[in-house]
Amino acid sequence: MSLKVYYATNRKETGTAANPNFGPNFHAKGPQYLLFGMAEVEPPVPPTMAEYTQAGRPMAT
Repeated sequence: MSLKVYYATNRKETGTAANPNFGPNFHAKGPQYLLFGMAEVEPPVPPTMAEYTQAGRPMAT
């Protein structure tokens, strides 16, 4: 089940329209370069029991 995430940022866009990415800095031209967007993301898949115990994490009971 995907989740829709709505965002606003004035970070400098470094990706493409198909694969947007934002840099670590604010846009150099100022706060008027505020971008709004929506992204559909899949929630993370929980690890299997084998993956969880192999990583050295104690199992919760």
